[in-house]
Amino acid sequence: MDDKITRNYQYTEEKYKLVKEQIVKIQEGIATEVIAREILEERKEKELQLVENNIALELNVERQEIKETAQEALRKVDEKIQAVRLDVITEERERIEEIERQHRIISDQVINFEKELDEEKRLRSEEFSEKQLF
Repeated sequence: MDDKITRNYQYTEEKYKLVKEQIVKIQEGIATEVIAREILEERKEKELQLVENNIALELNVERQEIKETAQEALRKVDEKIQAVRLDVITEERERIEEIERQHRIISDQVINFEKELDEEKRLRSEEFSEKQLF
């Protein structure tokens, strides 16, 4: 009976060892999976951080491009306004010069008319004087 108990004990101990080995293997597998999951989680978190950084960088680049585009548009508008101002000033100066030229022409014509009128008066006066002499 002792022999049977010993064999039974050994058999139970062998079974226990096998179960224990299987449990240890399962625990090791679980530990490996946990480590792999943690590594994957860290990698994914780094990837996510990298994507966030890239998006933030692209957003900043877009904002800068929008700002530069707006500044360029404002610069072009300012240039156009300045060109129109110069055109208006030039046109105004040309109009003033034309008015002054027309004024000189008219003044010269008036002077010529006055001279002609004076000459006509003088000629008529002479004619009248000659007629009275006759």
